[in-house]
Amino acid sequence: MHGDRVGEDDESILSRTLEDLGGLLGIDGRPEIARVERWRPAIPQYVIGHGDLKAAAASSERDSPGLFLSGNTLLGISVADCVVHAHAVAARADAFLSEHFS
Repeated sequence: MHGDRVGEDDESILSRTLEDLGGLLGIDGRPEIARVERWRPAIPQYVIGHGDLKAAAASSERDSPGLFLSGNTLLGISVADCVVHAHAVAARADAFLSEHFS
């Protein structure tokens, strides 16, 4: 979609992403942790052992209340997968916040 952007430096990509998300979600500020991953002309491929990584991510979420993990490298590479899982994570985060901060 924006193949020319893979050549930009990490900070430029992160800044543009935060600007886009800020406008869409009405948020500002920077994440505690951010990583830029470039998928040059290819669809990301899961490596052998990806199931173990998914299990470790699920375990981390269980062991760290308030931690919610998502993204195409974890749960599905398509935009549709990302949207479905983002909605599920948002619902879990909303339930957590309602329970702990209402």
